[in-house]
Amino acid sequence: MIVQANIVDAVEHFGELVLNGLEAGVNAVIAALAGSANVVLGLLPSIPDAPAAPVADWIGWLNWLLPIAPMIAAATTLLALYTAFLALRVVLRWVKAL
Repeated sequence: MIVQANIVDAVEHFGELVLNGLEAGVNAVIAALAGSANVVLGLLPSIPDAPAAPVADWIGWLNWLLPIAPMIAAATTLLALYTAFLALRVVLRWVKAL
C-alpha cells in the first residue's frame, strides 16, 4: 500500500518535477554564462585611475563655510524642474489646440 501511494504521488507531481528540472537547467546555463563572462572579463587589463586634481587648502574652508556641492545640486534640480515646466507648457498648449 505504501509503494502504491508513492507511485501515485510521483504521477500527481510529475509536472512539478519537470518544471523544477527545467528551472535547474536554465539556472545552470545562466551560471555557466556568468562564469565564462567572468573569465573573459578577468583577462582584460585593469585601467588605472585618473590622477586627482590638486586642491588648495582654502577650498576646504570655503566648503565648510559655504557648502558649494549642495548649492550646485539644488541649482541643477531647479533648472531641471523649470525645463520640465516649459516642456509641459508646450505639450499642454498642443493638447488645448486639439
